[in-house]
Amino acid sequence: MKYKLLYVENEVRTRKNVIDYIKNNYELEILEASDGKEAFESYLQNKPDIIITDIAMGKFSGIELIEKIRELDNEVKIVILSGHSEKEKLFKAIKLNIVEYLVKPINRKVIRECLNNILTQMSVNDSKFYYFNKNSYFDLSSELLFINNLDVKVTKTETELINLFINNSNKVLESIDIYNAIWDFEKDYKVESIRTLIKKIRKKLPENTITNIYGGGYRLNSPIT
Repeated sequence: MKYKLLYVENEVRTRKNVIDYIKNNYELEILEASDGKEAFESYLQNKPDIIITDIAMGKFSGIELIEKIRELDNEVKIVILSGHSEKEKLFKAIKLNIVEYLVKPINRKVIRECLNNILTQMSVNDSKFYYFNKNSYFDLSSELLFINNLDVKVTKTETELINLFINNSNKVLESIDIYNAIWDFEKDYKVESIRTLIKKIRKKLPENTITNIYGGGYRLNSPIT
């Protein structure tokens, strides 16, 4: 499946440079727009899967564009480009289900990391299975875990943890993020509880599936392709 990406930027040279980079490195159908009005018309006509938009574009801003799109669609992945001085606008965007905020000027590494994370997640969502290796996978429909093609029993909390990692594949999750997502203040927050849960699920998953990140975070490594 070839995903569609709409890139919205009123600065012509910047738009061209970023689009050229994406075209040369990703199998995506690229759409472009120079302002919010043009972008919204393109969205209605083409229904892109990913939108990367500048936040400041004159009369029809990136925020207004996203607000209009979110009235119709809460699934399209949206990334905002903003300057350091636009924090107030970013706060307004928090409620609009934004995937990522990129601070301008952006470079190729930032674009690459952002798109890789989005495309990995979209690929997972489009598939019934999340593979850890050739013979080990998580069935996203039944929420059953298979290691070396054998059904491995997991608790409700372990299942929630696996889903949380898969939904944030290749992103770092802090202990507090895991606690908030799984327990949501139902029990007192303790780092030891997270460590114990991670240790239990590690024993059931293939080796090196979950990576420790310096400072107390954890990351689920990308699935095999």
